[in-house]
Amino acid sequence: MTESVIFAVLKTGPVPACRQAGFNDRPAERRSDGDRIEFMFYCYVIKSINYDFYYKGHCENLEIRLQQHNSVSTQSIKNFIPFKLAYFEIFDTRDEAITREKFFKSSAGRRFLKTKLVP
Repeated sequence: MTESVIFAVLKTGPVPACRQAGFNDRPAERRSDGDRIEFMFYCYVIKSINYDFYYKGHCENLEIRLQQHNSVSTQSIKNFIPFKLAYFEIFDTRDEAITREKFFKSSAGRRFLKTKLVP
């Protein structure tokens, strides 16, 4: 069975703060399994190119989210731009991605990331 990539846009519920910057013109990447669509959620770590600063988060579209971070639409980290992607993991549910993000923000998660990230 071949897994193909399709594009879809969901318009349900309130718009998350991370998407209010106007980057919704490109749809999020989705996997398709026949008629059933499965969403892909990412937990990611980005590193400031100019500073020793790491930001951990989760999203549905990694490429667009990195563009948002680098375009100063995230006020809390605007002083540390530009960023590059340092590490990410893919999950089937948003809850799994959020749980992993919380782990990355813990002391055990920071130790784990030190083994995965190249200085």
